Amino acid sequence: MYKVIKKSITAIKIFLKILFFIIVFISCLILSIPLIITNKKVQEVLIEEITTEISKKSEGEITVGGIDFSFFSGLILEDVTLKDPYGNLVADINKFHLDVKWRKLFRKKLIINNIILDNPTFHLITNNKGETNLQFFIDIFPKPEKKIEIPDILLELGTLQIINGDFQFDNTDRPYSKKSGFDPAHFRLKELNTDISIDYASKDSLYAHLNELSVTERNGLKLDNLSFTFGVGKKQMYINPLKIKLPSSTVLVDELSLKYDSLSQVFGAETLKKNVRI
Repeated sequence: MYKVIKKSITAIKIFLKILFFIIVFISCLILSIPLIITNKKVQEVLIEEITTEISKKSEGEITVGGIDFSFFSGLILEDVTLKDPYGNLVADINKFHLDVKWRKLFRKKLIINNIILDNPTFHLITNNKGETNLQFFIDIFPKPEKKIEIPDILLELGTLQIINGDFQFDNTDRPYSKKSGFDPAHFRLKELNTDISIDYASKDSLYAHLNELSVTERNGLKLDNLSFTFGVGKKQMYINPLKIKLPSSTVLVDELSLKYDSLSQVFGAETLKKNVRI
């Protein structure tokens, strides 16, 4: 009986040792993942593989000049370029910075400290059918067979900044306007600077601030600054105060609000006519 007990104790000790080493191995593996991901060489190999695969599938070209990722400072991509299958430039971003509090996702919260686009250039080309020069890129993502339910996640955004942006739009089915001034079918926005923050956003509500929007249009239109606070709820949306600053004048609207029974009614002409108050 004694020998049986002794062997049992020995077996339990061996089992506990094996279990201990397994736990240590798994723990080391889990702890090493962040170290592997944040390794510069690993990041460069991963981004090279990803961009090469996307370029093959889309028949376009996407390149990233540099990458830096850490759980503390977020993701930084440098010299990001996107070209269509014909070699035309679609986007060129000097630096893209995304900083997210990843741990909050487990609590159904998406908290983004900042999104920064430094010196981005975009060229959107479309036609009267609504087809764009981004379609080659969109098509590489499979379309879901069923409608995707948007999870009920609380979104907070510290700041979305565009620094010295350049955005060009062209509708190839519409001729250039012979009149001077802004042409909605062909325009270019230069020196685009924005600063947007979101205090709260969910499925049916939003509270945000446009702290800054300044831009110059190539035909001479210039906006020194546009700013307002924007709120949307289940029964009402509002903007206050709305401030538009032009080179030689300033427009100030204390409050603009709209009441409705449901958000689906918001864009109906009769709803806008009856319920908008300025």
